[in-house]
Amino acid sequence: MLLVRIYRQIRPLLRYVTAAVCVLAIGVQIDAAQIGLINDFSDGVQGWEGSGLVQVANGGPDGEGDGYLRITADGGFGPGGKIAAYNQSSDVRGDLGALDVIAIDVDMFVDPSSQSDLTMRLVLFGPTNTNNRWTSTDAITV
Repeated sequence: MLLVRIYRQIRPLLRYVTAAVCVLAIGVQIDAAQIGLINDFSDGVQGWEGSGLVQVANGGPDGEGDGYLRITADGGFGPGGKIAAYNQSSDVRGDLGALDVIAIDVDMFVDPSSQSDLTMRLVLFGPTNTNNRWTSTDAITV
């Protein structure tokens, strides 16, 4: 089983783009993305969707009482085969360029009992369909 904890924070005016990315399909529409938003998963999955998602109350970066989102996959080719989550709620949607967003931070880990690495990418979808998307060129190994 792979465990992934995700804390997403959108911050403007950073001088660098962080290297930690994840396969997250964030709808990019003209809505009101919240700059500085952090999903800490202390009260559920906070709008995230996908196969195998479970909110875990303890075990995040701050330990006891710090929640995280567990994402599991079976490695197959159908639904639930890949580690993937997406969020279409209005707090993450918007014209990120117009909002001067230059970084999306994600913290994640692989369960120590796993015998394989996890290779992650960031995916952003356009406002009207899934054929309009951007995928990071370089993957990050966790």
